[in-house]
Amino acid sequence: MKRIFSLLAALCLLFSLCSSAMAAEKGNFSNFKAVNTYAYDSFADVSGWYAPYVSTVYTLGLMQGTTSEAGERMFNPNDSLSLAETITLACRIHSTYFNEPQEFTQGSPWYQTYIDYAVEHGILSSADEYTNYTQEATRAQFASILARTLPDEAYEEINTVELGAIPDVDMNQSYALSVYKLYRAGVLTGGEGGSFSPDASISRSEVAAVVGRIVQPSSRQSFTLYAPLYVGFTMDSANEGAVSITGLTMTTEGSTCYLTMDFDSQKSRFLSIMNASESLYILKVVVIDPGVDHFTFAFPMETLQEIYTSSRNPQEEKLIMEFYASGDPSSVMDRFYISIDQFAKYFSTLDS
Repeated sequence: MKRIFSLLAALCLLFSLCSSAMAAEKGNFSNFKAVNTYAYDSFADVSGWYAPYVSTVYTLGLMQGTTSEAGERMFNPNDSLSLAETITLACRIHSTYFNEPQEFTQGSPWYQTYIDYAVEHGILSSADEYTNYTQEATRAQFASILARTLPDEAYEEINTVELGAIPDVDMNQSYALSVYKLYRAGVLTGGEGGSFSPDASISRSEVAAVVGRIVQPSSRQSFTLYAPLYVGFTMDSANEGAVSITGLTMTTEGSTCYLTMDFDSQKSRFLSIMNASESLYILKVVVIDPGVDHFTFAFPMETLQEIYTSSRNPQEEKLIMEFYASGDPSSVMDRFYISIDQFAKYFSTLDS
């Protein structure tokens, strides 16, 4: 009986160890716990939109500050981050998430222990991934490193961000999918029009915001970014050749829709839009100089939704837009149509 009890105890211990190992391997955001106390005057140079994020990363011990010659605690929000500092931050996040307390004893160079940890845990592909770890990290490098810091399930997709929607991220670049992962998770939000500025440096205030959103998923941002629509068009067979169009692109920003026309040549000076279904909507009449090679119309999304609802084909869900071009506002020399197949995605509710 004593032998059986010992065997059961050993099995229970083994099961407990396996369960603990599995839990550690899986990781959890609940492992991020307060190690510092943050007060409104913890840093003399922190104020504005990023202050709550600084509070988060300081309280959790992920980012620290410095002390000025006057004895004030400073966060230095406008300073940039080096690659070594980025790797250090990534290691702190990873080890805490997976409940693997590390002392990270500094050696020579000081960041070598972090490089070793990052390589061991797949944050870096190798110690030679970057040639100079003391140089300033670009936003692209920062995103690449942070995207690999935690497993995919820790970056739950909460946003629709179509491939090609971030205007300054080249999909042929190695960092592209990392940026999209962080946008879709609501960790990165981008600038005007969703731009990312991959080659720019990243400030400590921005780093605090990104890290704060990573470790506290409730603070992640919700938004939608659609890729530009490269739309088809047809020219009326009776046109007199006053306008020759080589491309049409549609993008949106907030409550405004932008339609850019690329001209190969055009003699007309007036473009008017549009005739939809049985209802005539003249949204805009514009005057274009003969020498221009592209022009952008801006339309309210609310008006376009009204036009779309009245003119679309329920089976094809297209928006048909008709343009008139003329040398003077009283005559029509050219007429052309565009058909936008994916227009429906811009509206969450549509009449059937």
